[in-house]
Amino acid sequence: MPEFVNPKYTDGTKMAFKAPTRLECMMQDYPKSLDSSAEVGFTIVTKTTTFSPVKTNLADARAKSKEGMPTYSAASGEADAYRSGCEMLAGASVPIAPANDVTMSGVRISLGSRVVIDPTFGIGLAAWREKLPTPKAVRMSNRSTLLLQGELRGLRIESLDLDGTLVLRMCAGANVTLRKVRVSNSGWSFKSLWGQNHDEALAIRGYSLAKHAQRELVFDRPGEYVVEDDDLASQCNVA
Repeated sequence: MPEFVNPKYTDGTKMAFKAPTRLECMMQDYPKSLDSSAEVGFTIVTKTTTFSPVKTNLADARAKSKEGMPTYSAASGEADAYRSGCEMLAGASVPIAPANDVTMSGVRISLGSRVVIDPTFGIGLAAWREKLPTPKAVRMSNRSTLLLQGELRGLRIESLDLDGTLVLRMCAGANVTLRKVRVSNSGWSFKSLWGQNHDEALAIRGYSLAKHAQRELVFDRPGEYVVEDDDLASQCNVA
């Protein structure tokens, strides 16, 4: 492969390096190096799922945000993690509410439903579609948080109406069907830390998590379970 350098300069004069310059080659140069008999194909996936590095400090992220550039910050990386879950649900035909642009400590991010689902739920869209047989009956508001944890191989979601926060935890050997689950509570929210002093772990994100209320479904013993709400059970808040 031809050698290639990727310099990062301190400013527009390009007289000083911001960091050591390394030798690297571009992935698109590889097919250019092949002869005409080679068969070349490609797969297109979103950058949310495949390329969302967290490498920028908060001060530089604010500057990039003002210029409308990708920040590659802790805030954007976390937001993309949630979006990747939403994209998988959307790929399985679940309707997803549009995200909103919000600013956290000077960094602009796109934030919608916060979805975190353990990989045991399924690898690939075919597995997710099998777990979501009626995707149009699964709805979430864009302020909602869906957290599915544990051993999810036995989870099946038939109907879910979520406006708030739902936390589900399962153990190995549990088979759970969400036949009709309705959740409406004040949920979880993010609070900007602009102008405040906090530990580095929080300061680098630029915001903290406030847990106002959530509904929890815990299945810590093997067995067969079906969750089907009546109107009263669906409205309960658990702080």
